[in-house]
Amino acid sequence: AENGDDALEKIGEGPLDLMVVDFNMPGMDGLELCEKLRERFPVARGALLTVETPLATVEEKRAAHDRFDAVAVDMESYWVAEACRRAGLGFLALRAVSDPAERALPASAVRAMGPDGDLQIRSLLAGLLSRPGDIPDLVRLGLDSRKASAALGRAAALLLPLLGRR
Repeated sequence: AENGDDALEKIGEGPLDLMVVDFNMPGMDGLELCEKLRERFPVARGALLTVETPLATVEEKRAAHDRFDAVAVDMESYWVAEACRRAGLGFLALRAVSDPAERALPASAVRAMGPDGDLQIRSLLAGLLSRPGDIPDLVRLGLDSRKASAALGRAAALLLPLLGRR
């Protein structure tokens, strides 16, 4: 976009995954554009909580939010974050949420998660034999994960060049 007004027009009502803004634009500057975008697209602010085990229930997710002001929970980055903490290094995670707080993870998926967060397919299939009712929730989780992964890929493609990475 050439300026802030042009950006707002092009964005419309979304969806918006990521936007890099120049603060020195003609007309509406970048700060004003960011304010207008925040009005249109609310931003979740709070902690990214890293955990060793999944928060599977709505109650566990709510408790994490209440106790730590967590807006998202990340199991996959836990070990990297821990290694960085021990080494005295900073850590940045860019995450996309695939299982919202108002939805519990299917029990068969939770039981099939390995200690590193990877899904153990044999365990999942065995769990589905005893809990076939989990199938619709697993399909929804899979679709949500695909959307989250695509959004994360788009964001990474935009951000990595800015960080000097390809």
